[in-house]
Amino acid sequence: MSWMGKRDNHMRSPINKLVEHYSRIEKQFKLNKNNKSYANLVTSNGDQQFPIQRWFHLKEAFSLELLETLITDWDIPIESINRIIDPFCGVGTSLLAAQKLARKHHLNDLEAIGIERNPFLQFAGETKLQWHHYNPTKLLSQASCLLKNNKKVSQNIPPLSTLHRKDVYDPDVLNRALTIREAIKSISLPEQAPLLLGFASVLEAISGVRKDGRALRINPKKQRMDLQVSLSNAWNNIIYDISLAPQYFSPDQANSFLGDGRTMTLECSKFHLQKDFDLIFYSPPYLNNIDYTEVYKIELWMCGFIETPEEFRDLRHKTFRSHPSVRFTDPVTITENDALHDVLTLLDAIIEALPRDHYLKTRARFFMEYFDDMYISLKKQLDVLVPGGWIFCIVGNSLHGPRDDHAKRVPVASDLIIALIARSLGFDVKAIQIARYLTRRSVHSEYLRESILIMRKQ
Repeated sequence: MSWMGKRDNHMRSPINKLVEHYSRIEKQFKLNKNNKSYANLVTSNGDQQFPIQRWFHLKEAFSLELLETLITDWDIPIESINRIIDPFCGVGTSLLAAQKLARKHHLNDLEAIGIERNPFLQFAGETKLQWHHYNPTKLLSQASCLLKNNKKVSQNIPPLSTLHRKDVYDPDVLNRALTIREAIKSISLPEQAPLLLGFASVLEAISGVRKDGRALRINPKKQRMDLQVSLSNAWNNIIYDISLAPQYFSPDQANSFLGDGRTMTLECSKFHLQKDFDLIFYSPPYLNNIDYTEVYKIELWMCGFIETPEEFRDLRHKTFRSHPSVRFTDPVTITENDALHDVLTLLDAIIEALPRDHYLKTRARFFMEYFDDMYISLKKQLDVLVPGGWIFCIVGNSLHGPRDDHAKRVPVASDLIIALIARSLGFDVKAIQIARYLTRRSVHSEYLRESILIMRKQ
């Protein structure tokens, strides 16, 4: 009997051992599985019905309805929330959701702040939030002039190799687009911003590429949209939305700043981040190998946020360490804290389950880097949150390993690891709300899912 037990234990694969490890940890937290409404709320599906939010589509965004749903489900008094921060705010969905909350509940003093590392995404978010500053009549006149200007001026193409490929942009279309961009830059603020965002929103549609997961994919069969028609539609939609916005949003103080969400360090010397936040609401980059600098590189270069390869490389090195696209030089600090023993034991089990191939060291390194960044982030969040303040963190689990051998693909339960880190720092982890289960090429795992961590500062 004991021999058979030892034999069975010996024959268990590292992946099976890892899953058993997950199961033991899961029992330490409250796991909510039954609220199906969250499946749609952790995606941007349905947000096209809202003005402003549809100015630029970010596939990775969550729903504008998610914030209020969480506040309601956790019986948090609306009047107790005065300051909200999103340290990884992307195109400002969380901040626009705060404006929506303020409009519905007449919260005149609500302040929402976001931080974003990618300068294009930060610009897109801030442009949306300032909807109440734009004059529709001026925008209509300026858009009309831009579309009527047919002067052919030879433009210097940005030094991004992608833009020099004919299967990405027709040279004449590219030159015309750059001419329009230069004309937009001559327009004074604030109207320049929505015109440039409308310009950015059509760059994929008029190209031969599409955003596909972690990269831009060239699609020779793709039907490219007409530049003039696309711009006209984008700008008209923006102008129309400005008139609709007051029905949905309150023009309360909400701003997106360029900076590092991990340390909440801003690149704006005129603004100093205060500490007393009642709610932190965010979705960090997932551990999914996606370098968002790469995914949004056309917008970065075509809109003038990046002008040299050196700037592009520097930006990539400053991003959250969620991808192995670059070799990060920042040290891993998570190993220095004895309170994180359970976290490190679990990470060792994940690394042990990985295939022993030439990707092993790379995967092991960037797993440690990713959760080190989450550790750094949560430490800072603990510092800026008021006692009794809440955190809603939306995170996705992932699969790693050879794509052609499903049996060797390893589930990484980021939600459990982040919950362990948060608990070690002193947070009260109220629950892990499973929003939806994911499927990946015939691989089915109860740990392949998207979750919301609900935490509170004690």
